[in-house]
Amino acid sequence: LSKVQKWVNDITELTKFAKTQPHAAFAALTHGLAGEWNYLSRTHALLEDHLRPLERALRTDFLHSITGQFVGDVERELLGLPARLGGIAIPDPTTVAKPAFLATSKIVKPMVEHIVAGRRSTAHFREAVSHQQDVTVQVRKDRAEQLQCQANTLREKLDRKTQRAMTLAQEKGASTWLTALPLESHGFSLSKGDFRDALCLRYGWLPKHLPTHCSDGQSFTIEHALSC
Repeated sequence: LSKVQKWVNDITELTKFAKTQPHAAFAALTHGLAGEWNYLSRTHALLEDHLRPLERALRTDFLHSITGQFVGDVERELLGLPARLGGIAIPDPTTVAKPAFLATSKIVKPMVEHIVAGRRSTAHFREAVSHQQDVTVQVRKDRAEQLQCQANTLREKLDRKTQRAMTLAQEKGASTWLTALPLESHGFSLSKGDFRDALCLRYGWLPKHLPTHCSDGQSFTIEHALSC
């Protein structure tokens, strides 16, 4: 519980930072902080209830701060998908904890059985390693299929505009700007406005503070801005 509270406090600090640097805050979470509770989820059972304060902090504070949007149930599920499936790879910790622990248990089972049996020969060890590698491949395949099924089910809940946005976000290379580290030396770091606008374009949300009319006198819309 003390770890969870620490992570909630860390998310609170990242949320403050995200007001001016949402891209950097997003990278700090996805490339760093989230790995801590992901590891705990893989190695400890029955964590779902303990992680609920963490999910509340992510949903009500952090995600709202980096997107500038209200995050409802459907939006939360969409944002929780991997980037390659149209999300931003910030899943609900309470829903992934149990599958993560079960997957790890399957992966380590061959080696655990080898150790418990007291087998000391090199041949037996290599057999256990080979079995573990096969199980790992199958677990990853099952996880990929599960995520794809989850994405397909979610698609049915979306309106046509968001379905289209989700399809475009799944195109090859469409999420590289999101998964790359925001390194200024390589020009990968986005400003506050650029990052939030990019998320709005990704999901078909209306960016804030848009003018009502373009300089040519026509109504200012996203489609008009991209073609004017």
